[in-house]
Amino acid sequence: MRSSNFGLSAAIQPDFTSVRHYVNSIEDNIQGGKLFSEAEYHGSVRIKSATGHLQDMLKNGADYLEIRMLDLDPSTAVGVRTSTVRFFRILLTYFMMTDPLASADQINGKLTQGIAMNEVVAMENPMQQTIYHHEAQTFIDQLQQFGATIQWGPEYQEVLDTMQDRIDNPRQTPSATLCDHIVDESLTSYALMMANRYQRRARENPRPFTGFQNHPDMSVEELRQQLFGVNGRPEKFSSRQSKGSS
Repeated sequence: MRSSNFGLSAAIQPDFTSVRHYVNSIEDNIQGGKLFSEAEYHGSVRIKSATGHLQDMLKNGADYLEIRMLDLDPSTAVGVRTSTVRFFRILLTYFMMTDPLASADQINGKLTQGIAMNEVVAMENPMQQTIYHHEAQTFIDQLQQFGATIQWGPEYQEVLDTMQDRIDNPRQTPSATLCDHIVDESLTSYALMMANRYQRRARENPRPFTGFQNHPDMSVEELRQQLFGVNGRPEKFSSRQSKGSS
């Protein structure tokens, strides 16, 4: 819903055929007045530079892809479930190991088709099976075959089983689950209940994170260490483990 015309959608479609084309299409839309800045493009995928400047990508390439719209799950304190992250790992691995589309027209055509399908799904009754059930089933079957080929672990198979269940029974989707909590056409009571639950948990944490209050200019490495400790530095943890073993 958030990426539909009722959400934070922008009436533009960047050119994803190359980093240069992406940068040029965003800048053209800014100059044409369709975007105030790069940040106003709210697409589900954005190509990013670590510096935050579009032009830097023309010289140094892209540093990462920003996959958006994932952290919107109110049923978990951090907004995104581990199973969701694993599902996107499956998708990214699948697409990286699949032959790319042959032409720019095919790429842009698929993007246009995807945006149109998303709009339809966003407007569907979440309690009813999507009209794209066949397409969803075909794609899940492709992922299952791909998974069997690379022999991924059971935790990833469980994710696909969950997605299969959602395709077959839409009442198991996050949207349908939220519908069960609607009172007087509102989710306010549910939102407050979950917010209070997460707040209680946060207050019960014996080591609450206050890093930004005390150190607003904290580096990425310092932030990782404060949030995760040893687990945030697996390379050093591994070296200590190997020394201990020897």
